[in-house]
Amino acid sequence: MRGLQDETPAEGAVEVPYAQLPPETLQRVIGDLVTRDGTDYGEVERTFEQKAAALLRALERGEAKLVFALATETIGLMTPAQLERARRDEAAKLREGSE
Repeated sequence: MRGLQDETPAEGAVEVPYAQLPPETLQRVIGDLVTRDGTDYGEVERTFEQKAAALLRALERGEAKLVFALATETIGLMTPAQLERARRDEAAKLREGSE
């Protein structure tokens, strides 16, 4: 799944465990994410249902993480590497601020 970098929330990203969301809520979140401008699924146009199924599979496989951006109060996507990098950057900023 391509396009995760376009959905990356800014600082203060908190992971949202997708499996703990009620099924209706998860479906609404997925629907919102796949209909956002800038989400790229490759050269072949896909239906809403195909995009939603692909995103759910990516979440299930751990290839994508749902994150809530505290600063903007929006939900988005990150790869595990992006989320780890954001956590490291946030920790470094906190250390710098306490010195």
